[in-house]
Amino acid sequence: MSVSTSPPALPANPALLAVPEARTDAYVSSLTGIRAVASGIVVLFHYLLAAKALRAADLPALSWLFGNGQTGVSIFFALSGFLITLRYRDSFARGTVRFRNYWLRRLIRIYPVYAFTLTFGAIVPALLEGSKDYANPLTWIGLYGMGQALSFSIFALGIPVGWSLTIEEIFYLIAPRLGRWLDSGRGGIAIVVGAGAIIALVSAGIFALTVLLPVGPAREALGPWLSGMPLDLFYNASLFARIPEFASGMVGAILLLRFRTRVVPRARALVLGGTAAAVLFMFAQNVAFGAGQIGLYAVLRFLSATGGAALMLGLASAPPNTVIARFLSLPLMDYLGKTSYALYLVHLSIPVQRIWSGLVSLPIHPLYSVPIIYVIAVGASILLYELVEHPAHTWLSKRLR
Repeated sequence: MSVSTSPPALPANPALLAVPEARTDAYVSSLTGIRAVASGIVVLFHYLLAAKALRAADLPALSWLFGNGQTGVSIFFALSGFLITLRYRDSFARGTVRFRNYWLRRLIRIYPVYAFTLTFGAIVPALLEGSKDYANPLTWIGLYGMGQALSFSIFALGIPVGWSLTIEEIFYLIAPRLGRWLDSGRGGIAIVVGAGAIIALVSAGIFALTVLLPVGPAREALGPWLSGMPLDLFYNASLFARIPEFASGMVGAILLLRFRTRVVPRARALVLGGTAAAVLFMFAQNVAFGAGQIGLYAVLRFLSATGGAALMLGLASAPPNTVIARFLSLPLMDYLGKTSYALYLVHLSIPVQRIWSGLVSLPIHPLYSVPIIYVIAVGASILLYELVEHPAHTWLSKRLR
């Protein structure tokens, strides 16, 4: 997800794209707008889920869109793979990544605001309420070490969405090797796309195996054996299940960098087709999830992320004149995208949840409280971005130069 990487992407000038050494660090606001949409899907899913759980809100008309918040996380992951590859592809290909600098830059994007939110949005409020969940020192190490996805015992503690940051950090570690492998063939587009497909098929094979096994101890044991967590969480929160989504974004960036003169004329088709594919497979995965077809759901989730990667490819290659591109480039969407990581962290924090509890206790339909709590959470994310995330990143970045 990249929930943390500002979009260093290709310049919008097609003439520059035809030059082999064209820069790849120009800012593309529409890519930041994608982050705003992805975070909105995750946040609204959680709030709508809570409203429905109160048994006062039936949401059939919204389930096709917000039936599962994992769609937004998948888009974040694909965007992370896309942006990391745009910035570091040459270094990946030559094996010349300065790992210390590369890793620290990734860490200062994610960690300062994460640690702040974990401390003041989760642990301190929980301790003040008398919680015993943080009595074990190993819990603190796991949470501040961003290890939620590695231990089922702390998976639901701290920041509830923190597991995705574990996956993100692991991806950063393996991205140089993975990017080099994806970009190493001589067969052009077939090799690159084929490499991404192999990763997808490996994960799909694991999904199929667990689904085809008879219901019983063997089936229930496979997920925990591979991931240290129950089978349903394995499909959502393990590196096995998620690496294809990062890979789809990496493949999209490699295609752009290797075949930019072919991609630019197809930018409009990529934006429209990628959006259509992302939405279509999002609908399909939500149906599969609701029907309990978890393996199929995970494969469809990857396909939705791949559609998102095609959209990113079109947006980064040229400024296509489409309603989608114009909407994602709006100043409001750009700013919401910049604050999306803070929103992702803070929307389920204890203070925001207490406000949510107060809203749903009012004598109004709980569904009417959803847009109100969303606006409140966005306001909290703006404060978090302006007062913590942006200043910390600016200060730390200057010391890495």
